[in-house]
Amino acid sequence: MTSYTVLAYRPNGADYCKGCLMGTSDSDFEFEAFESAEEAARYAGEFLFHDQLKTELEVDCYELTFLIDGVEDHERNVEAMAEANMQERLEAHRKAEAERKKEEEAAAERKREELEKRKHAEELAKFRELKAKFEPKEGPNASDA
Repeated sequence: MTSYTVLAYRPNGADYCKGCLMGTSDSDFEFEAFESAEEAARYAGEFLFHDQLKTELEVDCYELTFLIDGVEDHERNVEAMAEANMQERLEAHRKAEAERKKEEEAAAERKREELEKRKHAEELAKFRELKAKFEPKEGPNASDA
């Protein structure tokens, strides 16, 4: 049975801009062993995906090492699978973000339309009130006013 191991290491890091410290990251080391290359690729894809979405304070990316039965994967088969997994997740994330943004814009548009309708109704009510107050009255006593 073949064993696939993923080693993920992120060194300490600091980000400077024009001499000012903008952010730091602590070192991190994680590893996991899997029975299939697909599982290992999914696990490694998580780190690659995280690196794509990292915050400003997480300045260094993970360095991934892939072992097959304890020997480094020089053919980079698992790494290529992990990269593909990350690309799929990134695309799904982008689609979800676009959908969320579209929904937010639609909600804002609905709210704007509702406020516009409410303002129009208030203006119309005010107009009718003023019209009733200042419009000449008809009837027998209309000329006396």
